[in-house]
Amino acid sequence: MEKTREAIEADIQRRVTTHFGQGFALLEKLDETENIKFGHISRVVHKARDGDGKIVAIIIVDSKRGRKQRQLESLNIAVNELHALDFVRENTTIPVSKVHKMVVDDQYIFQVMDFIEGTILSSVYDTLDKSTFSAIEKQLREYISQLRKFGGDGKALIHGCLGTYSILVNGDKVTALTNWGRSKEDDESEELRITSAKAWDDQKEFIANLLR
Repeated sequence: MEKTREAIEADIQRRVTTHFGQGFALLEKLDETENIKFGHISRVVHKARDGDGKIVAIIIVDSKRGRKQRQLESLNIAVNELHALDFVRENTTIPVSKVHKMVVDDQYIFQVMDFIEGTILSSVYDTLDKSTFSAIEKQLREYISQLRKFGGDGKALIHGCLGTYSILVNGDKVTALTNWGRSKEDDESEELRITSAKAWDDQKEFIANLLR
């Protein structure tokens, strides 16, 4: 029997309380991949308040949806993101969050991270004036350049999932690059290949131009 949205969200809240304590509260849903339907959730990001009253972000990923291979992939992506964020934060000026705690239970992966103010670029992309757009583009080119310094012989550290949906902005300032779970060392051209293959992304040409 498929669960309703209300039942799924209630279950998530129960698990959050179990893992992080009564004082941890989900506040505002910031992003959701594959709407909660058909009895599962793929990935959801909440603004939350931890037990000390600090505002944080929590990413919740359904690690049990699909075959065992996909379940293992979900865990590998979460662990890879944790390490990638640490490396990028310590070795570049690229703005990224920090994972403070990760919990894996029998259904979900929970990552508690710094909350960073910003709006997903994809949601405001068509409303930006030329000056704001140019400022954002300049910052992103600099960040891509920094990633390309790691590697050698045509290799680079690639983001692996770069898109307007993985960039947070506040006015004309890039406040964070998110979704580092598929980051890896690979050919410089691989990021462009991944971006160009996203048939569903009608803003991919902006990212592709940054990578060329």
